[in-house]
Amino acid sequence: MVILQFINRAIRNLITTRFSASRAFSLACREDIANKISQSELKHSGEIRFAVESSLSVMELCRGMNSRSKALELFKALGIDQTVKKNGVLIYLLLAERRIEIIADVGIEQVIESDFWSSEINKLSKALKKGEYKEGVIQIIDDLTELLSQHFPPDKTDLNELKNDVYLV
Repeated sequence: MVILQFINRAIRNLITTRFSASRAFSLACREDIANKISQSELKHSGEIRFAVESSLSVMELCRGMNSRSKALELFKALGIDQTVKKNGVLIYLLLAERRIEIIADVGIEQVIESDFWSSEINKLSKALKKGEYKEGVIQIIDDLTELLSQHFPPDKTDLNELKNDVYLV
């Protein structure tokens, strides 16, 4: 059974190409999401990144990597863990497996209930099933904006520490 699951997972990752991500998130769609992140960050001092990965490599699959471990790796690689106020968030989508991970830095984790993240993942998952990629991501950004505004209001010393563009892996 485990071998069949691995084979099924490997096939999904092999047939999902970077073109799949570009088709699901066109340039215009990615620009809209980046603009939404920019608008959001004017309302709070948090930092939001959205990353889409088409698929994991065969090597990553053989090493046992999953969406959570890849999201954690990207969280560090993109410098989200280096924000001054420890209030960065990564929304990660592994397209081949339709897996969503939301990784928040320690400053956010201290004030946000864990069921919030599950709820957001469920919302995005439902939107993806309907083919509403952009709408689903924008809804999460809107929800994060509301939440971050309450706990991390903007201040005069706030800098845009991270890029706002969509990161295609």
